[in-house]
Amino acid sequence: MTPTSIVVVSDLHCNSTVALLAPHTKLQEGGEYALNPFQKWLWARWQLFLKQVPKGCVVVVNGDLVQGIHPTRELALVSPSATDMRRMAVDVLEPLAAKAKALYVIRGTPYHGGVGEQDTEAIAQEIGANAISDTGQYSSWNLWLDHDGLLFHFAHFLSVAPVYPLNPMQRELMNAKIISVDNGYPMPDVLVRSHRHEYKHYPESKRHVFATPGWQLQTDFVNSKMPMRLPSIGGLFLWVKKGELEYQPVLYPLPKPTVIRSR
Repeated sequence: MTPTSIVVVSDLHCNSTVALLAPHTKLQEGGEYALNPFQKWLWARWQLFLKQVPKGCVVVVNGDLVQGIHPTRELALVSPSATDMRRMAVDVLEPLAAKAKALYVIRGTPYHGGVGEQDTEAIAQEIGANAISDTGQYSSWNLWLDHDGLLFHFAHFLSVAPVYPLNPMQRELMNAKIISVDNGYPMPDVLVRSHRHEYKHYPESKRHVFATPGWQLQTDFVNSKMPMRLPSIGGLFLWVKKGELEYQPVLYPLPKPTVIRSR
């Protein structure tokens, strides 16, 4: 029997002009948005990624589905309308959701997903996500998932540490051990985090911590603060075989910069 894969995507940031967007996106005034070269490149890779996703998988969308609406703080937005933004995320995620036997949506950064992650919750409902919490919400800050005998814990946030990138991942594992001992929480075999837009893997004994890639290229903020810090674009496949975790990141090489010759 073929093991069921968990397919993890995160940090789509729909509504950003350097993030995922479907072609011919309709805006509420009746206009149609034309993709820029960055978005065309990302959409082509998204189509390649979707072809690798098996039917009947478990999908986890691990936060920051949308960019947010902050027109006074950032200009690189497709639309200032939350209605448009939510529709963008739905259009991107529906083909992925159609392949899933179970779909879970994790809340991300309220700056992006709205106060209380209202935009994330609305999108989760529209794409048919499974209810996670006891309150019947279709998105949650955490997901504890028992999958083929291993315990997975999904949450969005992970500190960004450009100099020592594994330190936050080690800290996540240490915190999991502390609350397991002090509070009797179950100890996850696999922790999955996102937020940093960079794929990393930290194994310790038989436990694993992953930081997932995203679907947003360098923003104005990143270019102004850390111009040589590049994102990872892609997703992560996880499955269990004979009681052991197996995994495969799917990563797409970034376009090379344009070099200007001096005159």
